[in-house]
Amino acid sequence: MKIIKINKVKFCAFIIALFLVVGGVSCAVDNIATLFGVELGFFGRSDPFIRRGSINFLVAGVDQFSLADLIIVAQYNFETGEFNALQIPRDTRVETARWDKKINSAMSLGGIDELKSDVRQITGLEIDRYVVIGFEGFRNIIDAIGGVEIDVPIRMFYTDPYQNLTIDLQRGVQMLNGRQAEGFMRFRMNNDGSGYPDGDLGRVRAQEQFFIATLDRLISLQGILRLPQIAGIVQQSVRTDVSGDEIIRYLTIALGAEFEDFNIMQLPGTTGYVGGVSYFLQDTAETQWLIDQYFTPRTSGRAVRPTANEQTLRINRRINSAIRVEIVDATGVSVYGTSIGEMTAALLRSNAFDVRTTREEEPHYRTFMTNHNNRNMSREILKVLPHIEVWQYENVNRNENYDVTIVLGIDFSDYILF
Repeated sequence: MKIIKINKVKFCAFIIALFLVVGGVSCAVDNIATLFGVELGFFGRSDPFIRRGSINFLVAGVDQFSLADLIIVAQYNFETGEFNALQIPRDTRVETARWDKKINSAMSLGGIDELKSDVRQITGLEIDRYVVIGFEGFRNIIDAIGGVEIDVPIRMFYTDPYQNLTIDLQRGVQMLNGRQAEGFMRFRMNNDGSGYPDGDLGRVRAQEQFFIATLDRLISLQGILRLPQIAGIVQQSVRTDVSGDEIIRYLTIALGAEFEDFNIMQLPGTTGYVGGVSYFLQDTAETQWLIDQYFTPRTSGRAVRPTANEQTLRINRRINSAIRVEIVDATGVSVYGTSIGEMTAALLRSNAFDVRTTREEEPHYRTFMTNHNNRNMSREILKVLPHIEVWQYENVNRNENYDVTIVLGIDFSDYILF
């Protein structure tokens, strides 16, 4: 199984920039404060999916007729840090009252609930949240980031006038625009019946290559500079029941985990005919093994009670309001004109700390915190900004203006990712 390694620091920078574009600076600072992991509760303990141990997403790419050409069920396991995705072929046969027994007709004939029901029938997994994007929006997003460079593995030529679809790609490395990228992702076979030498496995590998290339493009300088255009397209083209708070909450945990296990799999089965109609016929026994191996939470899967140590991390806003804080920003970093120091100040203020001053110094590497008057003061701040080193606990450096000084160094990204 291929492992995709993602640079968490670059990905986090991309997400922060996206918030700044979509919500404006003031709203974005609030969202970024949540990304640091506090306003919603430490790691979102009240979230039902986090307490259960995993969350299942359904991702569907649909054409102009709401036929689902791309169907992926993905699970993030909060307890192990694993992210697994299962691609379900569009022609997969399902037991349904619909006249069309292929799963790709579910959205068109019954809406998102029908598709969720079909996925549950195939995988046994309950769908917690969904994301649906139309291919027009997909094309526009790819065009907005300036295209995606792909090594096309075979000659692709396919036409379907009914869907207004033409796929015409030469083999080799090339930059694909939105319409070409759509064709690359939807390609299954040529007009003459030829296709990937290894069938659906080849298609899975090609789509996996596309996912990686697109992510690299998004977090590039060119991708970040085009965020305003991308954000507008996403808002117009994507339907989802994932709230903004949930997105931040899950990113906080995913970015803090050893997020290197990203497995993309193909639903087990083979092509065949039923009643003269061609289907992808699922191998139920092999599917059950795959689900048990990669998707069933491997620890409890039950609600988890906070440990005694976790219970000590609850925020006490009354105590925080009496703690006077000085922030020294030595990161040398700003995002869309907002400094890391200002973002950190907004985070602390949202948790009732009395931030008196935020100032900048020449960049240096080390992040640390100093108590001036009471060692318990830094303990409260560590509930909000875990793992920052406290350099002094003794009451030998009293200060009439501040109880705690926080110096943010270049290494601060290590701390915000927990």
